[in-house]
Amino acid sequence: YVQPFDRWFNLHVYPSPKGLSIFATDITESVKMEQALRQEREYTDSIINSLPGVFYMIDFEGRKIRWNKNLEVLTHFTPDEIGRMKAVDFFPPEEQQYIHDRIQQVFNEGAADAEPHYLAKDGTRRLFYFSAFRLVIDDVPYVIGTGIDVSEREKAQQERARLASILEVTPDFVAIFNQKKQFLYLNRSAGKAMNVYDEEVLPFLAIENYLTDWANKLIDEEAIPVAMEKGTWRGELAWKGENGREIPLSQVLLVHKDKDGAVQYISTISRDISEQKRAEMDLKHLNLQLRRLSARIEEVREDERKLIAREIHDELGQQFTSFKMDMSWLRSVHS
Repeated sequence: YVQPFDRWFNLHVYPSPKGLSIFATDITESVKMEQALRQEREYTDSIINSLPGVFYMIDFEGRKIRWNKNLEVLTHFTPDEIGRMKAVDFFPPEEQQYIHDRIQQVFNEGAADAEPHYLAKDGTRRLFYFSAFRLVIDDVPYVIGTGIDVSEREKAQQERARLASILEVTPDFVAIFNQKKQFLYLNRSAGKAMNVYDEEVLPFLAIENYLTDWANKLIDEEAIPVAMEKGTWRGELAWKGENGREIPLSQVLLVHKDKDGAVQYISTISRDISEQKRAEMDLKHLNLQLRRLSARIEEVREDERKLIAREIHDELGQQFTSFKMDMSWLRSVHS
């Protein structure tokens, strides 16, 4: 190929009786088209490789005919290995039929999504969310789509499920409410204490309806403001029980904020301390009785001391009187 004066030619050189014969064919347009196609592919590749997840293009046989670098990094398979594998080979055996059905759905209906576990070369599994649609090129259908790693979301869901299972069996009252003090969540113990068994009514319930007047004042003027500033507040409140009876609670408020510092919700953990309060009252009553008993014992002791002193005084007085009489008699005898 030669390129004189910004044009491309295909040269064919042949020997001839007079020397060499050169035949030149102008291929400028085809070269420019090839360059444009190459630039377009490089541009497309740069876009595909810049995607945050994986990109794939699958033919009707289920083979990947195009993918981005993220797929190689994620699965640890080489490009040659990926080119020989079918789409279902990237998933655990128990999920392969599910993936096959989803691919067929794309070919038949035009679009589908899926949430399987991607299987790496070393056996590592990661949960992915895939979205795909049908693309027809030169009357040939393909599946094209992207996948996003949602493993962290799965872990978070599992952690939330474990936490929820713990919260549901704890005897403490656990609740979540928003800044309007409307309930968003009640665990089983709290729901039972408040006679609330339907989650759908939670948005219509406010925490202030279940607190006593003095407790509502305390939570508005101290508990929530302190929790907003410091992140947490601890203290004692009281819920309204049956027949207006106060239920004393040991309570903790926690304010949950997003990364920008905006309040998302407030959670609270409460414990019925009625028995503790009764025990404290019993202890106070017992202490009062003990103090009274101690005072009475001291009074008895003082009375006994006085009685003994009086008896000693009387006895000594009698002895002294007798002694005086004896002395008088002796004097009278000797005189």
